[in-house]
Parts: sequence; structure tokens; C-alpha cells
Amino acid sequence: MDVIVAGAGPVGLMLAAELRAGGASVLVVEREPVPGQPHKAGAMGARALTAPTVTALGERGLLPAVKAAALAWFDPADPEPPPFAGHFAGIPVRPELVDPAVGADSPGGGVIAQQDVESILAERATGLGADIRRGVAVTAFRDDGEAVTVSTTDGEVRARWLAGCDGGRSLVRKHGGFDFPGLDPEFTGLQAVVDIDEPGQLATDWAGNEFGSYIVGGWQQGGPPRLHIIEYGAQADRDAPVTPDEVQRSLRRVSGTAVVITNVHMATDTVPAAFSSCSRRSSPRQRIQATRSPAGRTDSDGGPQLNRPAFSSRTLRPEGSRKVSPPPRCTAKPPPERHTGSWA
Repeated sequence: MDVIVAGAGPVGLMLAAELRAGGASVLVVEREPVPGQPHKAGAMGARALTAPTVTALGERGLLPAVKAAALAWFDPADPEPPPFAGHFAGIPVRPELVDPAVGADSPGGGVIAQQDVESILAERATGLGADIRRGVAVTAFRDDGEAVTVSTTDGEVRARWLAGCDGGRSLVRKHGGFDFPGLDPEFTGLQAVVDIDEPGQLATDWAGNEFGSYIVGGWQQGGPPRLHIIEYGAQADRDAPVTPDEVQRSLRRVSGTAVVITNVHMATDTVPAAFSSCSRRSSPRQRIQATRSPAGRTDSDGGPQLNRPAFSSRTLRPEGSRKVSPPPRCTAKPPPERHTGSWA
């Protein structure tokens, strides 16, 4: 086996397909037994696709499937600007002020549920010959310099390389000795599917106070409420699961209500922070690599969790005959502060 990919999210699946296209044998292991967690589906799982990502998908013949599954799509040839053109640090971009020349050569962009992206990428990866095993979690690994022996809940597997695409609580990152420099987060995001007493007291459009902002929806259609919270200054434990009490306390702070959450079906948090993109990809163990997804739990609003790592995963490719080359060592400084222009 050439490469074991830990994680069957968009990043791991994109990487698996790229490796197979380059001639490497690939095994993808995913701890979730079935795809389609609630926070990845529908509007709650909506992720925007940036122009570089759309271009990459088009080059691989995936654009028709992506457009068909998209919740919304913008074509640069359309005479009318889109109603929403994205945001910069939460500040909405005014579509009418965007220079049309910026996207003139772009195939467009849109919003799609992460679950649908994963389905499209999984079909491509398996079509190219990748082996995807769900319900199999990585528990440990050993790198002897010649290959990596990976222990999973389904036994041991040996491969020439291990690629960590297993999310913000990445076991590969933690045990691989990856450097993790950067700047502390300034807010914490939280997404949850919950049961709430009297959800009508909460806002169904973005609202908030000095502690943060939130939006609640879904219960009007008969399903459990879906909750998205952004809390300023909150410092979540990156390694601890989100608790029901944490969800309730956070919602009470940003809503200014005494809302009662009676049940949490699922909850996940994101901790946006700035990290050195080079240092977080190179492990002292030369046969263990990580794409950008395990570096930290970034804000999901707008799709950076999907676009940045999925696009960067294409750089971990085989070179020559069935050999995966590690990325070069480098030292990177945090990028300089950038400011919005007249388009915001």
C-alpha cells in the first residue's frame, strides 16, 4: 500500500482521488460508519465554493454534478449580480461593487451542502480505484523510516505514507509531532441540532449582543432546531467534545434569554485562528503528512474549512513512479494584517 488517508471528508476524498490519478494505491479510513451527519446536510451544511476550488473541480469533470447539487449557483455570464457575493471576516461583500473583471474567466461559484460535496468526491475516488472503509478509526501509528504501520479499530495496516485529513481534533496531527504556531482565536463558533423549550423566543435571522451573535432555524418545518452561534472572546477546549451545558450557556449569553435546551442531537465547535501554513504540514516523521484540515478548527461560515484544505490537498501528489513526495520544509510568518476596501 502506498498511502493511507485518515478521514473521508472533502479533503481526504480529494486527496485520495489525486493520489489514485497519479498511480498510487490508496486506502481511506473514516471513523464515522455512514456519511451524512446532520451538520453537513442542507442549509446547515452549506459551504461556499471559491473560484480556485470551482476551477479545480471543473478540471476534473466534476462541475456538472456540483452545479446539479448546489443550493445556489452564480454564473459570471449572468447580467444580474448575485444577491450574495460572500463576506470578509463577517462583513458582507456588496456584489454591485465587485469588479466584473475579477471573475470574468471564472466558471462561477455557488453554495453546496458539504454532504453533497463528499458524495461527489467519494464517487470519483472510488471510480479511480481508491478503497474507502467507513467505521474504521485510526488509533495509533508507528513510523520506522521506511513505512508507517497504522493501528485501526479494524486491525493494522502498513503503507509507505500516512496522510492526516481527520479534522480539527486530528489524531494524526497530535501524534505526528506537528508544529502548531500561530495566533490565538478571537471568537468561537458553534453549530448544533437541539431541542429547545419555546424556540419562538429566539431570532430566526442573525441577532446578538456584545457577547456574540446567533441564528436558529429548522423547527418551523417540523424538525429539531438548528443552531449557529458565534461567541466573541470565547476560548473552547480544542480537544474536548461540546457538552449540552456548554451549548445552553453559550446561547443564553448571546441571546440574552433564559432559553432551556432539553436535548442536543449533535454539536460541533470551530475555533478560527491564524496558523503558519507550511509549518503545520511537515512532521518530524517524514512519512506522515497532513493537509490543512487537521491544523485547527476554522470557522465554517463561508466554507474555509472546505476550500482551503481541499485546494491544498492537491499539492500532496505522487512524483515519478508511485512515490508520494513530502512538501518542502519551510518557515512561514503570519500574514500581515489586511483591510477591507470599498467593496465591503
